Amino acid sequence: MTGTRWHYAPSPIGVPGTLLDAFEQLQAEAVLVGGSAVQVWVGKRDRIFATGDLVFITHLAVSDLIKAGIRVTEPSDRHVVLEGVPIEFPSGPLAVGDYVFAPGEATTEVPTLEGRPILCLRPEASLLDRLAWVVGDQLEVAYAQAIGVAACQSRQMEWDEAWLDRVAARANLGKLWRHLKQDLATGAPGLPGLNRAMKIGWG
Repeated sequence: MTGTRWHYAPSPIGVPGTLLDAFEQLQAEAVLVGGSAVQVWVGKRDRIFATGDLVFITHLAVSDLIKAGIRVTEPSDRHVVLEGVPIEFPSGPLAVGDYVFAPGEATTEVPTLEGRPILCLRPEASLLDRLAWVVGDQLEVAYAQAIGVAACQSRQMEWDEAWLDRVAARANLGKLWRHLKQDLATGAPGLPGLNRAMKIGWG
């Protein structure tokens, strides 16, 4: 498992033991992304931050799990249900906007409820992933999730704002990231800032 060990403040997340076994057996480097990564960094499961599925960027497909002897239900090439949990394996690479992350650049180990670590987008990368979602789908919840990650993690010692500035610019998310920083600095980001964020777009 590669990825830097950052000393952020993650919340353990539940991952089916059979999936963890499969990752180990198949020597898969799978990275938790999307709303499930947000949940790790925010530690809440309310209407904004709750997610019912797990999303991993990995070279694996569901057929690899089946060949490894993992019993699955409702399989397709990139979706599977394990122990009642929907799992998605979108194709890579690990990227945000127009920026493809270098190996290990955007990942860190986080705990699972099962006691075994997994790789996850580091919180700065998770924030940018949500901003890319704002641009792509114009979803207000994505901006709220980005704010949540920043509010919960930006005071941790390893939070790297210079990295965020640099990567946001390379991913064409610079305007949104600067807007989020201004909104967060007010101490009470609200509807006006959210409405502005929905109109900013790429750049």
